[in-house]
Amino acid sequence: MLRFGPGHIPSSQSFHCYKDFVQENRIFDILTQHPTCPELVASFLRFDNAEGIAWLESLGLAHGDLKPENVLVDKQDRVKIGDFDYTNFIGSEFEVCIPLYRRLLGSEAESKEGTTGKLGARTEQFALGSLFYYINYGVEVYDDQDFGEDHGLAIVERLQRMMFPRLDSNSVLDSIIDDCWHGRFQSVAALSEAISQQCDLRNYSS
Repeated sequence: MLRFGPGHIPSSQSFHCYKDFVQENRIFDILTQHPTCPELVASFLRFDNAEGIAWLESLGLAHGDLKPENVLVDKQDRVKIGDFDYTNFIGSEFEVCIPLYRRLLGSEAESKEGTTGKLGARTEQFALGSLFYYINYGVEVYDDQDFGEDHGLAIVERLQRMMFPRLDSNSVLDSIIDDCWHGRFQSVAALSEAISQQCDLRNYSS
């Protein structure tokens, strides 16, 4: 597996990667305290984390562990991606990431049904879709519902069957989320372009 240790993370002016963890906040912590945070949505889109992941994609790499704990915001409200421990080449086995930010393959994968599949545009955009959902709705996927003792397993099965939460914020971001969850973007670069063209940040200003 390809590993990025300290000082070995690729750098780019358009890619906001997190190296100095001092005085930074995870979006998970921010949304725990402020579930509805339009400023965070704007920051997330303004610095277009999809663009950063698309830059990795252009190098033949996938982050592999996109989740709220690995997305941070600095004092200038710049959103950055952190934790490259599971960054690996596109086409490699998808080894990690919690269920809300990855989906087991369904019947569409035939013999591969029930596996996480390979790293690539499908895995990255699904995770980004769930991140967009979290920052837009202030709650993680299905975290506002109770499926009983087997809650976690029920969510895994629902996502595998492509049974997603209702999207009703009347925001163009809903269509982006839906497309991400259904893997409609051919690449993360295409997702980044869609965000740039469709999302008006004025709709998320306070």
